[in-house]
Amino acid sequence: MAISKNSAAAIRADLKSAGYARVNSLFATGRSRKLMVARRAFIRSIHDLPIDTHSLIGNRYRRYGVFDLNSQNNKLTIQPPVWNAARGDWVTRYRQDAQYNSEYEGKVRSFSSLTEGQRTNQFITWLILKCVRCLPWSKIPKSIVVGVHIIQLCARYGTPAASTPDFLHRDGEPWTWAFLLERVAVEGGQNTIAVPSAINMHPRDVSDDRIVDQFTLRKRFEGWVVNDQRVSHYVSPVSVAGGRSIGWRTVLLIEYSKA
Repeated sequence: MAISKNSAAAIRADLKSAGYARVNSLFATGRSRKLMVARRAFIRSIHDLPIDTHSLIGNRYRRYGVFDLNSQNNKLTIQPPVWNAARGDWVTRYRQDAQYNSEYEGKVRSFSSLTEGQRTNQFITWLILKCVRCLPWSKIPKSIVVGVHIIQLCARYGTPAASTPDFLHRDGEPWTWAFLLERVAVEGGQNTIAVPSAINMHPRDVSDDRIVDQFTLRKRFEGWVVNDQRVSHYVSPVSVAGGRSIGWRTVLLIEYSKA
């Protein structure tokens, strides 16, 4: 599929017809100076991500936060993080049913929470509201739960970094957006969109007629959005580009579900 024209109408049309849509880097470009300043501040904040303690190899870094959105007045309220004394950190809990992520079998995971600056960043607020307006709800719910992940895969020489789960899957939330934030000295990171029945399979084991699209995000804020009922998705591991000792790929995920 070609990249959508970034308009809400074009994105909704693609989601209705194909179950997913792609956007280019201009989608997340605000016109006001305040938004530009807030966007730069947000990008600076992603360079200090804590380790994802659930990463088996220790090369995945993450922050996570949950907001409650009132769609009638666009009021966005953060769900307060919880203090984890054992870790000495504020965390936000996350759970996926085993049918969506069998690697963790439905267990609750605790991720380091978004920082205060990230939670209150004007650009992130603007992007959350812009994305929700592009979704083809039959009737938009008054109360919407919004999950925001910042995830970095850090590859080192001889040690690739993989997302979880490392196979085609669905997320369990009705709508998921993904935006590339940084891609530095890595190869790989190819996205695959496939039919929903391909879940729990690796793309190499899926016939071509069940693969809907494959592409690689390369520019900051290039992205995609999926209808979780219509498609499955996957991103391949990243490895260090030739001659480098370390590289990373950082993405922003925004998930929407009815409260």
